[in-house]
Amino acid sequence: MKLAQAGEALSGRYPGSSLTRWANSGLSPDQASEVAWQARFELKTDATSRSTAWLHLKAQAELKLECQRCLQPMSWPQQVDCTYRFVPTEALALEQDNEAEEDVLSLEQPLDLLELVEDELIMDLPMVPMHEKCPVSVKTGTQTPDFTEKAHPFATLAGLKGQKTD
Repeated sequence: MKLAQAGEALSGRYPGSSLTRWANSGLSPDQASEVAWQARFELKTDATSRSTAWLHLKAQAELKLECQRCLQPMSWPQQVDCTYRFVPTEALALEQDNEAEEDVLSLEQPLDLLELVEDELIMDLPMVPMHEKCPVSVKTGTQTPDFTEKAHPFATLAGLKGQKTD
């Protein structure tokens, strides 16, 4: 709350390897790029003249992932831009988080900016990393010379469906 009252702005850089959960999501944890982040705290007053602490967090990084289509390495640039509102208790944070546009955090626990940055970078990772256009040609099963088209198992039934039996 003190940081918000003072309107503090913090920034820093972490070696990618210091965010082990995020770095281990890539091909090689030691190749994770440096993570740059900025955090700006502020105090906002609502319609009832009650002050609430807010945090605006930005982070930039790049991680080497494996394309799931061509299985080649690829760079995945990340740009995280999040806003958080602080509430007094964890119960209140859980209650309000589903309806709020911003993320809601509790003031009960001390804030770990490194962990928060890492969490946001992990959530920003693609579920299935793929190049927009793979640098190598990708062969599918239908492109191999020994591939033969199998007859659909119900094709015969479809032909019989229109016939009448006596």
